[in-house]
Amino acid sequence: MRKDASRGRTSERPTREDIVDLLGDVDDATVTAILSTGASLVEIVEAARWAAGEAIAAVERRPLSGPTSVVYDILVTTPTFDPASSEP
Repeated sequence: MRKDASRGRTSERPTREDIVDLLGDVDDATVTAILSTGASLVEIVEAARWAAGEAIAAVERRPLSGPTSVVYDILVTTPTFDPASSEP
């Protein structure tokens, strides 16, 4: 995930550009689906980390919930999401 996209804007509603900056080259349908969840940038980053196998929260035994869970579901079922193209 690209760190600069969320810096200083963690509680604001993300834009299409924010999502592409965070996730890399994802298709328009994926971006639209993520935007429709109402997830914050922080929630999108957490979901992307889980989808990329960086489930830090899983070690803490904290399950995903709310918009974060929905974004995770979107990412793991989206063929255009490539965790390797996201920056941690």
